[in-house]
Amino acid sequence: ATIFAPRALADKRATAKEQRVHAMSHLKLAWLLQPELTDSMLGARERALLDALADVTWWQGDKPPTPDEARAALAGAQTAVVSWGAPRMTAEVLAEAPSLQRVHYAAGSVKPIVDESLWARGIRLTSAAAAIAENVAEYTLCLIILGLYNFWGLTEAVRAGKWQRSAGADR
Repeated sequence: ATIFAPRALADKRATAKEQRVHAMSHLKLAWLLQPELTDSMLGARERALLDALADVTWWQGDKPPTPDEARAALAGAQTAVVSWGAPRMTAEVLAEAPSLQRVHYAAGSVKPIVDESLWARGIRLTSAAAAIAENVAEYTLCLIILGLYNFWGLTEAVRAGKWQRSAGADR
């Protein structure tokens, strides 16, 4: 979608912001997250905004793309958003994406997707690690506390029918 007409950009009065927005409107984005994961992250409004700002290829598979599927989806993309299960960004996966400049990993550690080919091509890589760090820490603390209370052992006992009412529990 073009937000500003080219004539407006040729006009020296066009602001730097208008020029950046126009340049972004030609961005080709490969969104390689399964629809279910995408729906948990983006509402209709956010999807519409991305569609307005870029030419977005939305992944439609119920599983992360295979290396061959990722290579095809990345063709012509300048930016990619990937997450859990995404293939490693090898030379083969990146072969059809000579314009790729950025990969955004919508998860923590980038180890599963990093390959020397990414660095050799000068592709910038970001991670959501900082954005999810507090939630991960809270979840970890929760699991530690549950473990200290023998939660999983008690859960198994209840499943096995070994749970007994405490005296006075009828009240």
